[in-house]
Amino acid sequence: MEEINLNEQKNKEASAFQKMIPVALDMMMTSTKDIVFIKDRSLKYVCLSQMFADLLGIKDLKEAVGKTDFDLFEPDLAIQYYTEDIRLMESNEPIIDHIDQLPMKDGIIRYSSMSKYLLKDNYGNIIGIYGTGRDITDNREALKRLQLLINTIPGGLATYELLPDGIRTLYLSEGVYSITGYEKDDYDLANNNPFAFVADEDKEELQSQIYMMIRNGTPLNIFIRVIRKDGTKRWVNVRGTEIERRNGRIMVNAVVFDVHEQRLAELKIKQIEYDTQKRYQYEIQLRKKLMRDSVFYYQVNLNSGVIEEYESQYGDRTYMKKGTKLSYHTMEQIKSEIFPEDLDYVSENLYLKGLRASYQSGKKEYSITYRRLLGDGEYHWVRMDVIMIEKPDEGEPIAFLACSDIDRKKKDQLSIGTLLNKDIESIFHINIKTGIAYIAHMVESVNYNKVYDQFIFEQESEAACKSVVLEEDRDYFINFYHIDNLVQRLEHDPITSVNYRVTEDGTIHWKYANAYYIDDRKDTIVLTRRDVTKAFVEERQQNEALQAAVALANDANQAKSAFLSRMSHDIRTPLNAILAFSNKELLEGADQDKLREYLEKVNMSGDYLLGIINDVLDMSRIEQKCIKLNPEPYYLTDFEKTMHNVIDELSKNRNITFSMDISQAGMDGILVDHVRFNQIFVNLLSNAVKFTQIGGKVELIITELASKKNQKEIKRFIVKDNGIGMSREFIPHAFDSFNQEYRKDTSERNQGTGLGLSIVKELVTMMGGTIDLQSELNKGTVFTIDLPVEKVKAKKQTPILKVHDYSILNGTKILLGEDNDINTEIAKVLLQKYGVEVERAINGKEACQMFSESQIGYYQLILMDIRMPIMDGITATKIIREMDRADAKSVPIIAMTADAFSEDARVAFDAGMNAHLAKPIDPSKLYHTCCMYLGKDDLPIKRDL
Repeated sequence: MEEINLNEQKNKEASAFQKMIPVALDMMMTSTKDIVFIKDRSLKYVCLSQMFADLLGIKDLKEAVGKTDFDLFEPDLAIQYYTEDIRLMESNEPIIDHIDQLPMKDGIIRYSSMSKYLLKDNYGNIIGIYGTGRDITDNREALKRLQLLINTIPGGLATYELLPDGIRTLYLSEGVYSITGYEKDDYDLANNNPFAFVADEDKEELQSQIYMMIRNGTPLNIFIRVIRKDGTKRWVNVRGTEIERRNGRIMVNAVVFDVHEQRLAELKIKQIEYDTQKRYQYEIQLRKKLMRDSVFYYQVNLNSGVIEEYESQYGDRTYMKKGTKLSYHTMEQIKSEIFPEDLDYVSENLYLKGLRASYQSGKKEYSITYRRLLGDGEYHWVRMDVIMIEKPDEGEPIAFLACSDIDRKKKDQLSIGTLLNKDIESIFHINIKTGIAYIAHMVESVNYNKVYDQFIFEQESEAACKSVVLEEDRDYFINFYHIDNLVQRLEHDPITSVNYRVTEDGTIHWKYANAYYIDDRKDTIVLTRRDVTKAFVEERQQNEALQAAVALANDANQAKSAFLSRMSHDIRTPLNAILAFSNKELLEGADQDKLREYLEKVNMSGDYLLGIINDVLDMSRIEQKCIKLNPEPYYLTDFEKTMHNVIDELSKNRNITFSMDISQAGMDGILVDHVRFNQIFVNLLSNAVKFTQIGGKVELIITELASKKNQKEIKRFIVKDNGIGMSREFIPHAFDSFNQEYRKDTSERNQGTGLGLSIVKELVTMMGGTIDLQSELNKGTVFTIDLPVEKVKAKKQTPILKVHDYSILNGTKILLGEDNDINTEIAKVLLQKYGVEVERAINGKEACQMFSESQIGYYQLILMDIRMPIMDGITATKIIREMDRADAKSVPIIAMTADAFSEDARVAFDAGMNAHLAKPIDPSKLYHTCCMYLGKDDLPIKRDL
């Protein structure tokens, strides 16, 4: 009995608990600050938190019960949430901390960190979805600002986790990816181990530095080489600091700097320093050896001043020999042999007092250059090398001094410089007293025999003058190369020069010679000679190029002025007619016939103005290489009908006979760009009609040539007329841009841009063909075009829909995507004329929304402008085609755009549009296109009309 009572008590408690669950759930949903919701298996909301309801603008939580995301959110967000839920149920894996976009609030896009889980019954069956998340908009904006700050830091930032078994990468900034050339997926493939990208030769040092950081807490600062994705190695500086240590895990923040160029420079400097030190030791040994080969050398004890060793090519002197002390008397004797201007310099560095001062200051090895008398009684440039060391035994300082005769070398240096200019052919040193010259440098032995390095200067110069100098330049050559004249010139100017021409290898070369004294003694003249032919040629070419550029610029300016003048006239002419015949005062009181006449003239002027604009735009795109050909099968029958449709009306107005002869065409179909192919022949044929007298004849003849080009058949297209022809002077300029032949008898027919033939020639060239022109005044003109074309198989004959009855339009509903009010009004007026109901969307996004919210089949057709704010027509078309509804892929979408080029039409077709109408809209084309697509279930997505 007690057991029964106990069970009843448990049942009562369970029942009470079950009753508490809805109450507790309701309390949780109203009190929580999180985004919480529960959906059933059909993805309808069962309940949601007050926080979520506030974001949706729902006051009563019960309003959301039984509704889906498509009932509560914009289409874009609804599709996103729906896709996530389906993925959750299919994968059976929870979605954790996924960043989702929330509905806008106060004009701000908001974000949440959302997690979703499956709800299952006791048997494991899915019964719903439970979701929870938080509004992280403020955190996300802070992270964006932090990321922006990180991206502005030079180099990159990284966070690593040091584990007992290795290192794992937790975070890398864009700067690190930029330095290494890798992407995030590359690190994922390497298990996020940064050592996978470190050069082998640096791994051990990096591991050692990391160990020191872990053990001693010292910051990491190391230069290593990383292996970039392209296989190259690059130096980086890694500086790291420990930021957290917990449960055997160490977190490290690191800054990575790209120091490749700096590091290479440092290593190069170290190598240079090492090489310099090595070379320095070598030079010491070399100088000791050179002492034995000097003019004289001696060894002096710096403490006692006694000469311990002395050797000279001239033998001992009474004041300089072994055992002599460097006394005042000795110094006075030495002074008499030093060039006066060098005396102070020599005493400061070579006298005993100067030697001791240098040794005490640490300056133990040096050289000085000065002038002194040698055995021939002449002043020579000499170099005194000084090396001071301590004696190994006594420790007394001694100095080794070796004097070398460098007179000739020094003069070479003074004349040539430490680095010889490579374009100098020869350098001579001329002794003005003896008239003897010696060759200090010579690249080519053209004028002088290099076997003898010394020669009589004037004698050799006269011989060279007679043999190689051009006759007209010989007088001033001899005048310049005379020593007395050189001396006289140098009295007034420090440098004197001359230009002259010589014959070398059968060609004429320009030479430039200049002369100057080697030093202040003014006893030696340096004469250098350079070949300046290239400079003369380049200067002449530059002058010619400059003159050509000036002429070209003048031509361009004239062409621009002529173009602007012609455009001003050609554009103002139709504009004047449009403005005049649409003037309110003119229209008031006019009868129906007059109004019809005025409207026809406005329409004709508008067509003419549009033609001008199209020609200018076409030529601009051709010159900028923006036009791409889109070859498609084109059949002869279609081409023939197109030409007759366009040209027949023009020729009838002038009573001109137009005919096409295709009997020798030898083809059924070819692969060409329809639009550009038609453009070529419409331009040529319309010109032929325009410039043929009333009653004349225009022909288009197509034949097949026997030859081939690049495995393609060559077709010949001949356009001929018996019109007024062209003058012989104009024919070479017929294809020039903005060019027309103006004659009194054709003044009325010369309206246009002068671009038609230029466009034809460019298009023919783009297609790989050629065009030839023959014309004769008052007899006619013949254009011959040879095009290499690829044949295509004969097309299957299909019935062509011809629409003349527009009654099918009556009662249809059309969605019009158009942001411009005037264009909207025009489209509505044209369509409402035949009973069409037009509903307007002012941008692509609104068009998508209106279509998605409409019933299936409500809109029978969509007219979509391409360029609209918020969302363009291309994007809107793609979204509509991807919607999950029966009519999304079948509803006809027709582009209406001011982008009239075939390339723009191709973009529209690729997005999923069926047809393309260029603005300004031609009413008949609009009606015809709409009728073609209304009421048909099997029309293709792409249709070029």
